[in-house]
Amino acid sequence: VTPQYHGEFSTWEPSRRFTDVFRAHVVQLLATADRLLVNSEATSHDIEAFAAGAGVEVRGMVRAPLVAALPTPPRVRPARFAEPDAPAPCRYGLTVGTIEARKNHRLLLDVWDTMLRDLPRAEVPPLVVAGRTGWLFAETRARLVHTPAYDGVVFWRDGPSDPELAWCYANAAFTCYPSRYEGWGLPVTESLAFGIPCLSSDAASIPEAGG
Repeated sequence: VTPQYHGEFSTWEPSRRFTDVFRAHVVQLLATADRLLVNSEATSHDIEAFAAGAGVEVRGMVRAPLVAALPTPPRVRPARFAEPDAPAPCRYGLTVGTIEARKNHRLLLDVWDTMLRDLPRAEVPPLVVAGRTGWLFAETRARLVHTPAYDGVVFWRDGPSDPELAWCYANAAFTCYPSRYEGWGLPVTESLAFGIPCLSSDAASIPEAGG
């Protein structure tokens, strides 16, 4: 979003006008770029389909996949993950990503709601949600902050640093990534780079991110 539109759409409310503005920017980009760097085959296919529908020629694309590049995990547990009720290492599930509708945190929280309802509390694995707020985040944030049943079970860490993320990955039992759409899906790549199994959706480029 260009600066002149940032303030207008800073409430993160969806609108047809925003879609039109974004589409116009993409059309202009495709019409003027000599070459595009894309991070996945899925992205290149989507760009080709969009360009065909818009009547714009794509001059060329170069694929540049993303790689996991987090630092070595710190040996000492980060302070924000050291509260008395924090989950024990290798016992929790982890999901990493911006808190926004596209990432589908709603599904994960629905799953944890079901487990909390149907299982003894001691059998419900803790879930660490690591990510800052982004687009259409209000519902998810409200659930994370205002659901009493999540106390001691679901933990949100807003805007973790790279060392904190590395520690979270290295000490997770598993990760989850139910995103509806990605250009790559870096948390899947990162999870596997740490040797941690990831339960993910198969949308768009996510299978590529998982190899």
